[in-house]
Amino acid sequence: MIMKRLFYLSFMAFVLISSCNKEDKNDNENQTKDELTIYDKNGDAVAYCNYSHENETIIYLWNGKPTSYFSSENDDLIYGFNGKFLGWRESGIYYDLDGKRIGFEKDAYNMVTSVEPIKNIKEILPIKSIKEIQPIRPINSLDWSTTKLDTFLLKGSE
Repeated sequence: MIMKRLFYLSFMAFVLISSCNKEDKNDNENQTKDELTIYDKNGDAVAYCNYSHENETIIYLWNGKPTSYFSSENDDLIYGFNGKFLGWRESGIYYDLDGKRIGFEKDAYNMVTSVEPIKNIKEILPIKSIKEIQPIRPINSLDWSTTKLDTFLLKGSE
């Protein structure tokens, strides 16, 4: 009788521990899926998108500063919190106002990327200003912009 109870308690402890590990693993997978790294032309991680903020996609610099977001009407339009129109995203590649490449998501561009450093804590989101009207889109270029990706994104918080 004691052996049955001991076996039963051991089995219950095993089930409990196993289920906790699965939940923790799923939470980590969901968190990873909610964020997408943005690399600069050198393959360095500079910013990331966070998809989990009230169905909006916020762009943060690696230091945790929120700079911009994708328009809720069209998630290929990038606006700064100051209302400025910054550029476009097409097939995971980010373009500036001149149609030049400024950044990319990992699977969008065939380039070796650096190891991602640890992210800082996210800052509080600023209040959004009224959006500028989207300019006429130029033809996408294969050239890279001379502007650094972090400088480009910071234009949305000036």
